[in-house]
Amino acid sequence: MYYADNQIIGFAGLYEQYIAGIFITDNYRNKGRGRLILERLKTDYSVLNLHVYEKNEGATRFYTKHHFEIRSKEFEEATQEYEYLMEWSSN
Repeated sequence: MYYADNQIIGFAGLYEQYIAGIFITDNYRNKGRGRLILERLKTDYSVLNLHVYEKNEGATRFYTKHHFEIRSKEFEEATQEYEYLMEWSSN
């Protein structure tokens, strides 16, 4: 979790090494908070995975910038959207 003014302004949803999402309060977005949360996760885990929708170019750029690689492209039936499986490894 990331705090500012004694309030939670960001956190990562995590299951084992799978990032379900990084969530930042609107007022604090695009100010490096997501990067800080991701850097902390990288100190705790040697491998991290996540899915991101293909159409979410901003998120794809963010994770690519932080050394995640696209491992596969999948079609999700429930949303009728393509998504990337992305992975980061400390190796």
